[in-house]
Order: sequence, then C-alpha cells, then structure tokens
Amino acid sequence: MLLKLLPTQIAQNWPSLQWAIRQGLPPLAYDSPGRENRILEQLQRDEVHAWLSYDKADSESPDAAVLTMFTEDKASGVRNLFVYCIASFTPNAKIPQAAWEDGLRTLIQFARGANCHRLIGLTNSKSIVRFVKGVPGGECRHAFVTVDVNGG
Repeated sequence: MLLKLLPTQIAQNWPSLQWAIRQGLPPLAYDSPGRENRILEQLQRDEVHAWLSYDKADSESPDAAVLTMFTEDKASGVRNLFVYCIASFTPNAKIPQAAWEDGLRTLIQFARGANCHRLIGLTNSKSIVRFVKGVPGGECRHAFVTVDVNGG
C-alpha cells in the first residue's frame, strides 16, 4: 500500500526520507551544497510529494519511499508526474509484484487527478525497467545522456 504523506508528516519521517534521497535520486540531482535542505523545503510545501510503501496495512515500518513532483514541458504545455526518487528500505529483499502494481495504480490515480499526461521517471534498475515494460502503456525507449560542462 502506497500512502502519500501530508506536509505536516514530513518532519517525523525525515530520517527515512533523507536516507531514500541519498540512495535514489536521479542523475539530474547532483550532490550540490544544500541539496537535501532544498528537497526538505519542497516536501514541506508539497511541491515534492513523499510517499511511503507498506507491505501490510498494520505495518509500522515502510518498505520503500517514493518522491514525485509535477513537471511541465513549457514548449508543449504537457504536464507529467515525475517519479523523482524511489528507494527500498530493504535493498536485498524483493518487493512483491503486487506491491509494485498497487503503488503504480496509486500514482496513476494521483496523476490523473492532477491532469497529468504520463507518469515519467529515470532509472538504472533492470527490475524497474522490466516491470514498466510489462505494464500496459509502459515503455522504456530513450537513453538519458549528460555531459559535464564544468570539466568533471
């Protein structure tokens, strides 16, 4: 079960979210000074959304965390829900397929309610790529490329 945290719940869950951020940020978010503080501010303003996944409804410990945000392509005006970060709190344990499917349904409903066109994200996880390719409407066709302009 994937549950969206309210902005007022961010502080009490910050240690878990901070760990997830350190594990699962996309390559867009390089290690810049103050990065985590900026993300925290965005979470508290609900401009970045925090989600926790629980295996069972009565579970006290989450299995995974997801951060999302709305993006808009200014040229086309298309709005999407970007999965900014995803991290498992039990990296060696396999998250059941049903949990992935339930979480995806929850994110799709949230995106539809916010007039988004697609759910988008970046990953280097082969299991996530396999999962997305098996979902109706899921595709993985593009490569993400970067060039460091600062000589690094």
